[in-house]
Amino acid sequence: MIDGAAVISGAGTLTASASFIRKGSATLSGSGSLTAFGDTLSGAAALLGEGTLICETVMIAAGAASLSGAGSCQAEGQVAWNTQHIQAISVDYSDREIYNDIRTECDIAAILIVSPETTPEFMSPHTISQTIVIPPNTTETFILEARADEVGVYFLDVWVENISIAPLSGYTESTCEAIEAGTQYQGEWISPLCYVTPRPSRIFHYNTTYATDRSMAWADVKNNYGTSGHPAFSVAVTMSASYVALDPDQRYIKIYASDDASIAKYGRRTMDLVWPLGQTPTDMQGIIDRYLERHSEPVPFVQITVLGKNDLFQARITEAEVNDRLWLPCPPMDMDEEFWLNNLACQHDARQGILEATFDLEEVRDMERT
Repeated sequence: MIDGAAVISGAGTLTASASFIRKGSATLSGSGSLTAFGDTLSGAAALLGEGTLICETVMIAAGAASLSGAGSCQAEGQVAWNTQHIQAISVDYSDREIYNDIRTECDIAAILIVSPETTPEFMSPHTISQTIVIPPNTTETFILEARADEVGVYFLDVWVENISIAPLSGYTESTCEAIEAGTQYQGEWISPLCYVTPRPSRIFHYNTTYATDRSMAWADVKNNYGTSGHPAFSVAVTMSASYVALDPDQRYIKIYASDDASIAKYGRRTMDLVWPLGQTPTDMQGIIDRYLERHSEPVPFVQITVLGKNDLFQARITEAEVNDRLWLPCPPMDMDEEFWLNNLACQHDARQGILEATFDLEEVRDMERT
């Protein structure tokens, strides 16, 4: 945007060439000639005094060329939509891009490092147990792991939960009581049983280890009955472990945003977004809010056909790029807005030697006007 880009006072010749310029971009005071090239401008060339004024423009408003005093004025394209450079313009309003209910969900484990330290608010406590019958004078290894569907498992502790010896049959009361202190004889007439209360000192728990990420635990337990003169009993040992894991009720986060006014006008239009890797819930809420603001109301899609009848306009066509931002005033359509260039198609008329381009434009939304 340029104001007063070229000014000369007195006799002489002034040539001004600029892009996206505003009023007063070329001014000549006194006799002489003035030529101004530019686009999206208003009052871009002004001549005060005797002389000749030539102004070539595109996408301009009225008053792009003015002459005060004796002389001649040639203005090609004072009002853009009556020029030889813009051949056609069409405006399309459509509801095909309206979305007023934006949703997404994700697995917390896919976007965050789940652990008691980093995500304590998403963890829940659990306890598991495993029971093994260990023969006399034998060591067994307990393997403790969570269910396959649990995520973020982190083992905290491992311990012996219970020790028991199966009731013994075929013992008399005296032989039962002589086995070990704490035994109990039940002299049922059909099948008397001897109940032995095991001593914890006979069971040795050692070599507890964890996986590197503490997602599993191992522990060795030895049944020392049957050694050093102790009676030989098989012992049932229950090993327990505590751990935390991702709470299943909080594993999947759902985020959404909706526009009630848009829903009332157009009906519910749902868009399901894919949660990008690495985005936090706060980040994703912002993304969804922006999508809702962008798509809850329609904006015009405009198509214009431009003729490159001289070097200036050919350069404008060949240098245009997708996502360029263009200002497009159109008084006949009550339009004076900025647009994004979404698509550009060119063709060359070999017979007339004219480059022709079609611009597909989308109006810049309020949220994008920065």
